[in-house]
Amino acid sequence: MTRQLFGIALGFAGLVSIGAASTFDIPDWLAAISHAPTPDGVGLAPAVVLLDDTTFDVDAHGVANETHRVVIRILRLSARDQASGVTFYNGAADKVQSTDAWLLRDGKVVKPVKSDQWVDLAANSPGAAVDEIRSRSINLSDLALGGDVFACEFHVRRPLVVGQLGPFLFGGRDPSVTERLTLHVPAGFNPTAGIFGAHPPLASHPDPLTWSWTSYDRPYRPEEPMQAPGSDRDAELLLDLGAPGNPHELALRSFARWSDVATVTEELNQSQCDSSAALSAKVRELTAGCADNLSRIKAVGDYVQKIRYIEINKGLRYGLGWQARKASTVFSTGYGDCKDKANLLMAMLGEAGIKSHRVIALAGDEEGREVHPEFPSPIQFNHAVLGIEVDDSIQAPAVLTVPSVGRILIFDPTDPFTPVGDLPGYIQGTRAFLSAPGNNELFALPDLPARDDYCLERRFEVQVSPAGDMLMTGVVSARGQQAARLRHEIQEADTPERVEKLFAAQLADSFRGAIVRERKTSEDPKLATCALSFTCANPRYSQPMSDGSTIVKLDVLSRRYLPNLPEPTRQLPVQLRPIFLHDQVKLVIDPAHALDEVPAKVALNTPFGTYEVTYALVEGNLVVDRTIAIAKQQVAVADYARLRKFLSDVARADRNSVLLHKKA
Repeated sequence: MTRQLFGIALGFAGLVSIGAASTFDIPDWLAAISHAPTPDGVGLAPAVVLLDDTTFDVDAHGVANETHRVVIRILRLSARDQASGVTFYNGAADKVQSTDAWLLRDGKVVKPVKSDQWVDLAANSPGAAVDEIRSRSINLSDLALGGDVFACEFHVRRPLVVGQLGPFLFGGRDPSVTERLTLHVPAGFNPTAGIFGAHPPLASHPDPLTWSWTSYDRPYRPEEPMQAPGSDRDAELLLDLGAPGNPHELALRSFARWSDVATVTEELNQSQCDSSAALSAKVRELTAGCADNLSRIKAVGDYVQKIRYIEINKGLRYGLGWQARKASTVFSTGYGDCKDKANLLMAMLGEAGIKSHRVIALAGDEEGREVHPEFPSPIQFNHAVLGIEVDDSIQAPAVLTVPSVGRILIFDPTDPFTPVGDLPGYIQGTRAFLSAPGNNELFALPDLPARDDYCLERRFEVQVSPAGDMLMTGVVSARGQQAARLRHEIQEADTPERVEKLFAAQLADSFRGAIVRERKTSEDPKLATCALSFTCANPRYSQPMSDGSTIVKLDVLSRRYLPNLPEPTRQLPVQLRPIFLHDQVKLVIDPAHALDEVPAKVALNTPFGTYEVTYALVEGNLVVDRTIAIAKQQVAVADYARLRKFLSDVARADRNSVLLHKKA
């Protein structure tokens, strides 16, 4: 659906009581659209968007009057939850002027809903203790049936933060007849649009003060497992209003170059990186005994990571969403959001004589958005980290060279699971901007190699009793972002049931009946690894034969880290996540048995990944060594069959067994 990411969405809300069908007045725009036939080719789509129309009427003071209309025909009962709508707004600045909704059946209104029947709530943004953002919502899903038409319309007066709008996303899962964005501006404004994507909307300019972008007849794109982020989207649109002159008020400010973004960022934050006697004393305490800058950065960085993440969303209308709270305040209160924690770390490192810079980035890939260098704007970003100046003595995956600044160590003090020197996966591969006077370029955060940053090593020893019972002891050790993920899972395992599930998840499905005991978690700060070690027993796992021989299945470790793509066909690209998996399983062969045959080596080398498993007799025991490497990549639909074959070949090679025959 066309939407401004921080402004408009469709979703769930509170329940509304049932009402009888009526002849309640239907606005002309809705009457015309609701009778339009369902387009051909919607296939198995549960619903079709007949209209998604947004208009912004901007005045000379940077206030946008927004009108948003959505009309959805529910084709299947499974889509009845789409008979709901919500608008988000700034409760301290915006004014919701009206909200209306209708549910139509056979051309009649099942339930008209006026503005006073919508539910108004605080948005409760994750991590926010104080939040100006509110939502106004309606939900008629309990009344909706297949064939019904749901529509909603709202009008909101929104003072702009800057003289830019967006991002607007065209496209989505459900088929759509018409998606439209319209902009009206006063005389003297000269808007420009940044349009990105494979299927851009049609642009029109009907008069000197009106611009419009429309997309027609978008097909159905069903949700698929491991779908590449943004692959169901047609285009992304960003708007610069081009206000006349060079206004100094933020609401009308445009950004001709990236150095303008640095100017605004520094203006908002120049007085925020302060200090205090207590803050200085804490830095001296943390860095006492540190022999070099890297150890100082680690000591202070670890401290700031542990500060609670809490947002105070106030003053958003005045750009304070980009302004950190004073470092001394964050230090004394013990909480802050991403920009607060980055600013505090900047202040503390400054006390230790280490220079750093604010860095803004785009975190998360669920929307599949990118930062576009052609459109300088802070509205493209949603996260703040820190760029720390370092010399050649510091070598780490998160060190890179930024033009005009030099060698920079990127560190995210918001992520409690990623240590100094590593990069969180949610910002890897994205463009970022370092806020320094005169800096006019973005830089790319690297995608770190799977072997280095997504490495999981599992080493287990297996013993089989004459009765077929299996005892297995070993350790699962993770590095880089795989270790960050494991640390998170360990933290989430806060009940006995979750602890049991965490350890059992390391075992193959066929081995899940095992009794897990002697569980232990550990950290190696020097190697930055996180580990699980445990012992488990599985009665009668192997298959004793009548002649005293035993068949032992070697596929005992979980395949949860590998892609699972059961569907034979595909409509959208696949996003493969990186993994380097190294397993070693030692099968202890008791003196009464001998190995019938050593399995042959299997090696697979494809564009999607590599696989190798070898078998060797070492001191009378069988050692299975298995390595799988998959790089982060998008796999086109045309290559889907080849990808599935690779994964199928891996599964087939894993399902190996050996025969231990009874010695005479």
